Amino acid sequence: NLKVKVNRPRKDINMPRVGMVMELPKDFNNVKWLGRGPHENYRDRAYAAHWGLYEKSVSDMVTPYIKPQENGNRYDVDRVIVSNDTMGIEIEGDSFCFSIHPYSLKTLTNARHTPDLADADNNFLYIDLFQNALGSENFFYNYLDKYIEKGSSFELDFRLSPIEPE
Repeated sequence: NLKVKVNRPRKDINMPRVGMVMELPKDFNNVKWLGRGPHENYRDRAYAAHWGLYEKSVSDMVTPYIKPQENGNRYDVDRVIVSNDTMGIEIEGDSFCFSIHPYSLKTLTNARHTPDLADADNNFLYIDLFQNALGSENFFYNYLDKYIEKGSSFELDFRLSPIEPE
């Protein structure tokens, strides 16, 4: 089991996301998850995303917005498997979020246009306890109050295991 613990340094600091990132080999391209889907969804945009078992490739997990921004999140997930044809990893937990991209967060942050999102040598898997919400027009503002995490400390607990694909 892995635990990620984060303490909010001050009450006035908005913590839009708490979690971790893993770099995976590029050929870990198969994604299967048990949770909300099949399309991207967030805490404030999950009503049309139904609970089930879904499967996609890494490139199909990305939502190509005109202006590059956070995308492809899957909310309320209990299990995700990322694999190639011979091996993979499985993450099991209780209602976490995940996204996976063929480019880094730094590339996403620095890109001005979608064609600027150059694929990296690895895939980047984000496992999050939460993301506040999308809000409107800005990742840090315009949330409905019920989607803002108010705690002073947070703990993400999950199990990470190697697997052989079926």
